Amino acid sequence: MFFEVGLIVLLPLIFSVARRLEDQGDTKGSPYVLLGVPAIAALSTLHGMLPPHPGPLTAMTGLHADLGLTLGVGIVCAIPTVVLAGPVYARWIAPRLPEVRPDAALVAQFTGAGRRTDDRPAALSAGPGAQSRTDVEPRAGLGIGLAVTAVLIPVGLMLLRTLAETVLDEGDALRSALTFVGEPLVAMLAGFLFALGVTLWRGNGTGEQTRTSMTDSLKSIAAILLIIGGGGAFKQVLQDSGIGDAIASAAKGAHLNVIVLGWLIALLLSLTTGSATVGIVSATGIVAPLVGTGGGLEASLLVVAIGAGSLGLNYVNHAGFWLVKESFGMDLTQATRTQTVVQTLVSVIGLGMTLLLSVFA
Repeated sequence: MFFEVGLIVLLPLIFSVARRLEDQGDTKGSPYVLLGVPAIAALSTLHGMLPPHPGPLTAMTGLHADLGLTLGVGIVCAIPTVVLAGPVYARWIAPRLPEVRPDAALVAQFTGAGRRTDDRPAALSAGPGAQSRTDVEPRAGLGIGLAVTAVLIPVGLMLLRTLAETVLDEGDALRSALTFVGEPLVAMLAGFLFALGVTLWRGNGTGEQTRTSMTDSLKSIAAILLIIGGGGAFKQVLQDSGIGDAIASAAKGAHLNVIVLGWLIALLLSLTTGSATVGIVSATGIVAPLVGTGGGLEASLLVVAIGAGSLGLNYVNHAGFWLVKESFGMDLTQATRTQTVVQTLVSVIGLGMTLLLSVFA
């Protein structure tokens, strides 16, 4: 769900394929740029424009948008956005950045090249009973089918909820059950419990190893929780200051499209705070009075537009910018021509798609 996490997960694949293309000489320019740009476009689109990322989910709740409709609208907007900002732009920019090449040691680390294969033991601790690394039973990897299933369970449950609310009567017991399990928090919990159960069942790991892994995972999301909380506090400050009403009045007087307004506010807040999530949460609180509580297609389009706005002009005050720069061995200019330009393309094309669909609202 998060751009930085997704990129780190994909780097071994990107580096492996890029190194093979580099050895074969099958590409013009840097193969790392050719493969990295589509990954950046896809991950940033999912990060800002689609549930179940916390940013779009927060916007969806604040604007009273329907989950299934928002997900459907987001996918329709995301597909052309990813294609144009990803593969199309990558084929244009890769020949112009032929010197981009990650550090060889980093590539070897991610792809496993040069990894030691000897069996020399290394003690984990001193004293009697110390166990060598070679004595520790490695944890078996999980199949890709189980991993994909764990990811799709929350999405599937949320879509079932939308389907039930559309097809079944309001007093139906099945509708009530599907509505409950389709709540975003419940659906995400179901996916987590499935992943945890499969890990214990197929992972050949002890309970202590699993507890340690879960504890370490909480460390990585602590900063994200603080960002979301800080964004919510900033949103409340903006609301209490009356800036939301002032912007709403100005927008009505200027006859500015609410979708464009939401996109612009999210863009400016994300640029100044360095956080797409803060941009989404704060922009949602400002434009919420303009859409009321009716939901519908307009609210879903506004969720996607705000998310798209939060992605634009991604520069040095964003963590993702530095991750891309250092991972691919770029200088500031090269990182700007890839990370900043790609995410700005995603932002602008996403806005264009929402405006196009708004014709049918």
